[in-house]
Amino acid sequence: EGPTFLALGSMRIDPLPTSWVDPQILDVGRERISSVRIAHPDGEVVSVVREEMSSDGMVVLDVPDGMVPKDPPGTGPFIGALTRLRFEDVTELDEIDWEANAVTTAEYFTEHGLRVTVKSVEIGEADGPADPEEAARIAKDGARKSTVWSRYRFDVAPDQAPALPEAEGAMGPEPADDDASTEGDDPAEMPADDGPSAADLQAEADRLTAVTAGWAYSLPGWKAVAFRMRMERLAEPAPEPEPEAPDETAAPKEDAAGDGQGG
Repeated sequence: EGPTFLALGSMRIDPLPTSWVDPQILDVGRERISSVRIAHPDGEVVSVVREEMSSDGMVVLDVPDGMVPKDPPGTGPFIGALTRLRFEDVTELDEIDWEANAVTTAEYFTEHGLRVTVKSVEIGEADGPADPEEAARIAKDGARKSTVWSRYRFDVAPDQAPALPEAEGAMGPEPADDDASTEGDDPAEMPADDGPSAADLQAEADRLTAVTAGWAYSLPGWKAVAFRMRMERLAEPAPEPEPEAPDETAAPKEDAAGDGQGG
């Protein structure tokens, strides 16, 4: 006889469309991120650079006068921002009114020049009737929930990445020795670059574009922070200078009233 199966008379199907799609937008490893630039609509620009690719932190550039980078600097979210980036909701790009909202532009650069541009807007829920649970939350918190929507563009632009300023007095490369010409060297014997080629990076950009073009993705709040970071989260007011200690080696001043006037 053949096998016998016990079947239940019910089937559970998740009604949420997002449960039927892969929620991952992209996955760029944290070890590849070298620099980030975030331009806010009010003109503020936040730029950070990884001094060493093995470092878990980044250097904050162009800190405003009167402020210093926080310690610890709080740049960790940048490094892992594109790692297993997932959305909470997705819609067609035209469903978001990008023109009516202030757009923040974040540019992420990998070590070899792939640029991931993330434009995002924060949109609050429309005024109007709220369900009882939402109404109770609004009464308690005093504000409606907002959602960060994002769109993506990919290209290869190594010359556009922020960079650390050159140290004062730094010398450029030594002039080449006329007797050490490399003309005629066999390319196969030249040192190989371990990184991806420009063609590989362009192919990666094209693949990511094909997946994300035409779509807008909402991000969880803890991920959205890395694409909308403000300088106030990375820097703080510089401490007041300590008053100078009195010079104990200085000779005491003579009393002018008793100078040579004794009886």
